[in-house]
Amino acid sequence: MNRRSIPEYDMNEAGADHLRQRGILVMQFMDSLRNDPRRLNPHSHEFFQICLIQGRATVMLDFQEYRTRDAAAFFVSPGQVHFVRPAEGLQGYTISFTQAFFDDEAPPPSRLLELPYFFPDDAQPFLHIPREDASETTTLFRSLCQEYDAALPDAEEMLRATLRLTLLRLARLYIRASPERKATRGMTIVRQFHWELEKHFREETSINAYARLLGITANHLNDVVHEANRPLRPVN
Repeated sequence: MNRRSIPEYDMNEAGADHLRQRGILVMQFMDSLRNDPRRLNPHSHEFFQICLIQGRATVMLDFQEYRTRDAAAFFVSPGQVHFVRPAEGLQGYTISFTQAFFDDEAPPPSRLLELPYFFPDDAQPFLHIPREDASETTTLFRSLCQEYDAALPDAEEMLRATLRLTLLRLARLYIRASPERKATRGMTIVRQFHWELEKHFREETSINAYARLLGITANHLNDVVHEANRPLRPVN
């Protein structure tokens, strides 16, 4: 499959327009598929997405398949090819958001790059949620969905705060499952490189161009990418 031929979609058109225009969308997972069935096939998008699903499904992320039976979360970075094939009875939530929404007025680099599951290089952008953690995790996603649906005057700030709490909670679970994945300066540079690559791969092809975008030398970029590609124990 030619990656350049894979369609790229915008956020679903659901909920309050003003919140979606600010860069945040929260939906019941199956509602998002019913709203736009094209998403049952391989696609990508320019925003971040985290999904909590409960039940049986097949999830494809960058042409790697994962199968779920109970609670699981998966993390979609901008440009990442993905789709979900749900079995009957699947439930869950999907949260779509832009870097601008998450960062708000925070200076660069984005703290999103410190999270272990976005632009994960050789790690898995997928997490089985332990049974003892499923209830608390579900409560956070449900709170986001209820806040989004209510669309009260202070919803944007409430959503941003709860989103950050949810991402940090998931990062703790992810690192507990794979302690080797704690962020380092080198890993952050690699994630920045992948992020720039997704944005500019159609017009920029040289390592020198990306090194300039990151403000480092091409040799240093080569070194940190090589270091990040060393084999690590996969997430269970």
